[in-house]
Amino acid sequence: TATVASVATAQAVTMTASAGSVFKSFPLQLNAAILALSINATSVAFGDVVVNTPATQSVTLTSTGTVPVTVNGATLTGAGFTLSGPAFPATLNPGQLATLYIQFNPLAVGAATGQLTITSNSSTNGTAVIGLSGKGTAPPQAAVVAVTPTTASTTAGANQQFAASVTGTSNTAVTWKASGTDCSGASCGTISSSGL
Repeated sequence: TATVASVATAQAVTMTASAGSVFKSFPLQLNAAILALSINATSVAFGDVVVNTPATQSVTLTSTGTVPVTVNGATLTGAGFTLSGPAFPATLNPGQLATLYIQFNPLAVGAATGQLTITSNSSTNGTAVIGLSGKGTAPPQAAVVAVTPTTASTTAGANQQFAASVTGTSNTAVTWKASGTDCSGASCGTISSSGL
């Protein structure tokens, strides 16, 4: 029985066994046991997200070493951010991956930040911190058109000036039209582009 010590880098070695005056040598390739976890993002930016309208992004963890790596946990901080995905601790075989899903659901208008911290037994970067950012924005307003006066009486051939105000949009142009239940076309009267 022979025990081979672990190595930090790949090495070619020779193992020799002897029995009395008889010797036998065997070439061996010793590969390093590398615990490595690769994470596809160092930060996650959600940009502008409408309040109470959740947005989701993912972070992928991949075992890139030569032996299985254990992800001990993933914790998230920050108002409006939530985390879902596999249960930890979890062991990932070489080449195996796990996906975490981060949701940003702002409850108020304004900037928000957070952190996702991933701990593992990876030989490098065993504790990885991913910055989270996003901005809650107000929902778009519906366009509202108000006309004054709201009621008017006039005689045939007379003029009446109307005014319109538009809110909730940058396009404040209006199109005027005169119509009625007992008339059609010009018999209902005419109205200019300025509301006269």
